Amino acid sequence: MLDHKNAKHNPCPTCDKKFVKAAYLKQHMKDVHEKEERKSKDVGHPCPVCPYKASDDGDLMKHKAIHVEQKCSECEETFPSASQYHKHRKQSGHDRQVKKRKTGSISSENINNEIN
Repeated sequence: MLDHKNAKHNPCPTCDKKFVKAAYLKQHMKDVHEKEERKSKDVGHPCPVCPYKASDDGDLMKHKAIHVEQKCSECEETFPSASQYHKHRKQSGHDRQVKKRKTGSISSENINNEIN
């Protein structure tokens, strides 16, 4: 016989599951059915540059920053994305040169000699 204490009085309106507490039902709705709904509707905030879809406007704004052209302050070369810019900085050694300059362990003349 079913104990009243453990009775499942909170049925899911979408599927056949029942829950002891309303909070469990609410979590179930969020974890299962809301995710399914988002996937089926293919909702999202599309990036105008690439196929990426953000979940909200804030995420889209953060994502769009990767598409902003970056200019290297050491050699004046420009890059179409932040990732390409950072790759350039690492591969060219510009990051190390800036660190040395900030610590005073390299002069401007040495920097120019290293680049050329």
